[in-house]
Amino acid sequence: METDGSIYTDRNYTTVNFVTYVPTLANDVMEIIKKLNFKPNLQKLKLESHIKHTIRISREAFEFVKLVNIQKY
Repeated sequence: METDGSIYTDRNYTTVNFVTYVPTLANDVMEIIKKLNFKPNLQKLKLESHIKHTIRISREAFEFVKLVNIQKY
């Protein structure tokens, strides 16, 4: 299982992303984020024999980070 994620600034906005190659995990993360009343965006990119799922939160990302207590070190 491979996952990754980041918090970064894009055009002066905080953005959060979660990346996985596991489709069921991507779907579960999307549902959890939606149940927290955020609007995630899912992008799929086919790479050779795998599909990379990238979930992004652009709007209210700072509030999401605060709510779930993500600490970037």
